[in-house]
Amino acid sequence: MARRYREPLLIAAIELYGRLRNIVGKDFLGAFLQDGRPHEKRYAETHTFYQVAQYFCWVEIIRREVQFLAPDDEAHERELAGRLQAVNDAFSSDHLTRVIQERVKSFPYPLDALLSRIREDVRLDAEPTFRLFRGEQRAIGELLVVPLAQPGHGIPSWGCMGYAQFTTALESESTGIWFASLSQDLQALSGQLYERGARIVVIQAALVDLINELDPDGTRSPYNRREVEGLVKARKVVGRA
Repeated sequence: MARRYREPLLIAAIELYGRLRNIVGKDFLGAFLQDGRPHEKRYAETHTFYQVAQYFCWVEIIRREVQFLAPDDEAHERELAGRLQAVNDAFSSDHLTRVIQERVKSFPYPLDALLSRIREDVRLDAEPTFRLFRGEQRAIGELLVVPLAQPGHGIPSWGCMGYAQFTTALESESTGIWFASLSQDLQALSGQLYERGARIVVIQAALVDLINELDPDGTRSPYNRREVEGLVKARKVVGRA
């Protein structure tokens, strides 16, 4: 994949990973969506929407653009495609165990702990909170794709909508309807993170694998230690991202 696509995808993946890490590790939603001031509640919701949508926007742009390009390294492109598919599956699958065992490359302790919980309560394997089906992923990504005016040679024809423009677009029913389920899920996670946050742990792990594939030396990621935060009962720590 050409660098002009890899860089924005990497940034989007890092930002989404950072938000999910803070939701799990620092109770971001409990601190700001549940207990924050009115503007903090709005930000906690709308900016989380944006980080999810921004990631899927760049995946959609790559789908549109890269299909017309010859791969530089076919083996590497196959591995990257596998990492993208793993994130897709982590969001959409109703078998989180299968995603962990078949799609996640690294295996940090939080996944082992989650598998133990799933063995004790099989309902967690299909935990629907924060689930987005494949068609929803594409639709949410498409909402943020914007054409670039007169792109030059070697420059993508498409870009991603900025956060300010997104918050305006979100006011329309035709855009907001795509985020209705996420809104409900964020509210649930703000008060029941341990009980309903299993999918976020798996998505974190899939994103870590993708980030490692895009930036193996860690030169463009602010997270020197790309850890997966696990779910802990009754943790309340304020954090911002």
